[in-house]
Amino acid sequence: LIAGYHALQAGIEVVGLAEAMPKCGGYKVHSDKLRRLGVPIFTSHTIISANGDESVSSVTIAPVDAKYKEILGSRKTFECDTILIAVGLDSLKEFSIAAEIAGIKTFAAGDALEIAEASSAMFNGKITGVKISKEFKPHIDEIPQKWYEKAEVLKSHPGKTRFYQENVEETGVFPVIHCLEEIPCNPCITSCPTNSIKMEANSIMNQPMYNGSCIGCAKCLNICPGLAISIVDFRKDQQNPTVSLPYEISNIPVNIGDEVEVMDIDANKLGMFKVISIIQNKEFKTQQIKLIMPRSIAKKAISFKIQNTQQLPPIVNPQSPISEMVCLCERVKDSEIRELIKKGIRDINQIKGMTRLGMGACGSKTCDSLIRQIFREEGIKPEEIIAHTNRPLFVEVPIEKFVCSSFIQQNAENIPDESPNINSTVTPISNSQFSTTQYNVIVIGAGSVGVPTTMALAQNQKKTLCLESLHSPGQGNNKKAIGGVRATHSDFGKINICQRSIDIFSSWKKLYGKDIGWMSNGYSYPAYDEETERKLLGLMKIQKEFGLNISWISPDEYANLVPGISMEGLRGSTYSPDDGSCSPLLACNEFYFKSLEYGAQYRFSENVVKIKYENNLFTIYTDKGKYNCEYLVNASGNYANDISKMLNIKTNVTPDCHEAAITDQVNRFFGPMVVDLRLEKGSQNYYFYQNFEGQVVFCITPDPIILGTDNYSTSQFLPQCSSRMVKLYPRLKNLKIRRSWRGQYPMTPDGFPIIGRTKEFPNFIQAIGMCGQGFMLGPGVGELIDRIISDSLSADDKKILISFDPYRTFSGSEAFK
Repeated sequence: LIAGYHALQAGIEVVGLAEAMPKCGGYKVHSDKLRRLGVPIFTSHTIISANGDESVSSVTIAPVDAKYKEILGSRKTFECDTILIAVGLDSLKEFSIAAEIAGIKTFAAGDALEIAEASSAMFNGKITGVKISKEFKPHIDEIPQKWYEKAEVLKSHPGKTRFYQENVEETGVFPVIHCLEEIPCNPCITSCPTNSIKMEANSIMNQPMYNGSCIGCAKCLNICPGLAISIVDFRKDQQNPTVSLPYEISNIPVNIGDEVEVMDIDANKLGMFKVISIIQNKEFKTQQIKLIMPRSIAKKAISFKIQNTQQLPPIVNPQSPISEMVCLCERVKDSEIRELIKKGIRDINQIKGMTRLGMGACGSKTCDSLIRQIFREEGIKPEEIIAHTNRPLFVEVPIEKFVCSSFIQQNAENIPDESPNINSTVTPISNSQFSTTQYNVIVIGAGSVGVPTTMALAQNQKKTLCLESLHSPGQGNNKKAIGGVRATHSDFGKINICQRSIDIFSSWKKLYGKDIGWMSNGYSYPAYDEETERKLLGLMKIQKEFGLNISWISPDEYANLVPGISMEGLRGSTYSPDDGSCSPLLACNEFYFKSLEYGAQYRFSENVVKIKYENNLFTIYTDKGKYNCEYLVNASGNYANDISKMLNIKTNVTPDCHEAAITDQVNRFFGPMVVDLRLEKGSQNYYFYQNFEGQVVFCITPDPIILGTDNYSTSQFLPQCSSRMVKLYPRLKNLKIRRSWRGQYPMTPDGFPIIGRTKEFPNFIQAIGMCGQGFMLGPGVGELIDRIISDSLSADDKKILISFDPYRTFSGSEAFK
């Protein structure tokens, strides 16, 4: 109602308002003034569709019954170019909640406290102001109890609707009060200089009544926010009094001599009357429009029509409805969500990963309730829905705001791992409660390695089960990966595996018709000093011997790939054009659905609590079931050691923490992943690239490393990484950072993964310690695991497994790990 009125004040034609309830929920004075001005309000109606092509051209509404179902055969379509959705208002508590979690004493007022009328917000702001003052000056008087009582009254919902006052003598000059609904409002009383307007029992909720001696000052008319007071003046003519009406629509001027269509409170036409005088109140910006009217209708007049609804008839043949958008930030359609729900997805995080739902600037503030509504409409019970992970409060600001020339990185302390062990917090249930199912292979972990491994096994006719403690695939470190995929390593094993992964990623869309965000944007390692140049050139010889497409390019050639890069001291760069990037969220989910097509099974939200081996079979106990298999694959990421310990096998995988961030979307302006190998105090290398969505993603390697599985972002990451990035590539400075996050690299001592059979249990296969490269290694590793189990290893496979041997000395180190 308020927005509709403000639109008129801004010169916008308002076609109408649709309200599903039988009556408007706002104050009657606000709906009355809109109707009188010529805006139709369709109660018990809802919007059926927004119509148009690239933008709205019309809207279709229809009446609804008591259960809010459309009454068929009564649709109306109106031309319009804008639709305002004003439903489900939520208080803006994000900052308050974040501050309270951080232990900061917090005060809130206005919409940050609750949704209420303006008078309530202002009065509660007054109370909050005194509370803050008392924090600094405790001697200030206590807030009177009456203030709190008044604050509660101001939040009251409208009461009953009464009738017009009848006992007003029609002589002299007096106000006619057209405010008939009981609402917490009294400026007309406080403004009257003769104290002639009062409320029963002095309650702000009662109906204002005139009783006294009006002097015609019109202060009550000017101050009334509902424009619900007129002044009738019989002093010049007892039969044709002068009537003053309030008017605030400056964009539609009224002039002396104009004839206006005068309306009563219910928007009934009283007749056409000529404007004889206009008085402007500068304080309240309200005009008094004076007319001469017959005595019989003078007290009924309250406004005049400015918008002719006859010009806004329903149209017969509207354009096709626009696809319904659930997430306006990322343009996610209603149909996309329903399709995934029908596939059996109940985890909103998984839907988010596949559609980008909620990844926009608002952080799902507007679409979270809509997706739950869609679940309800699809018949899904609330208890079946897995809520999405709320992203931390974050305001988008340019990268340069984090750049500090005097930034000094303090040495990061190793943070102990205080995260709960997913496999040690569950008490095993007695065996009699378990049902047993037998498989050829069970994979523990549905992440960057576990899902493509499950896919490869199922594709080759192995009955495969994947167990995962989280609610859906890829919800651990996979969704925290930044998506880079390179074969530019220093070892035959990693190079070979990643080349195969690149083949899988790059051909996925062609083979299966599904876009996973693959780009062959390449990797680059610019050198700004002689030592880095020497190391890169030396490594490049080895990489070429292993068949990599990699070359050394000049500073000018590099500047063409990364326009605007700092040229000061640039000696050149290695460039591997076949490397690229891909969406970890899309890829993992595509591998998951493809593995289901091949017959694989998954059990989510199940914690492995015990593993036994007897009679050449593994028995895996979870908190929900018991499963047997011939082969067991450990792909549990951060929890690799915990799974191995269940078979008394010691492994050496230690998670350490890394942070990353992403910007808003912009047009593509540079090509490859940029990896700066130079060391600075507090950090080793850092790297960034622009993904297929146009967002720049960046990450840094802290020094010293931060051990553990803590996922909280730190205050040092953005200043540290932003300062280095902007110095290297100034064009980044104006990009707005959308969010940052933290994940883990499950590290081994030498930087190489652990893949292969175990000596203690040859059918227990490790696929762990990916050292932060699980996403790029995963598809190739999955196929390698399948060949291990099938006993069909090639000569190259055997050479690869030497590098990844679980029982190696771990004394080496990969270059640039």
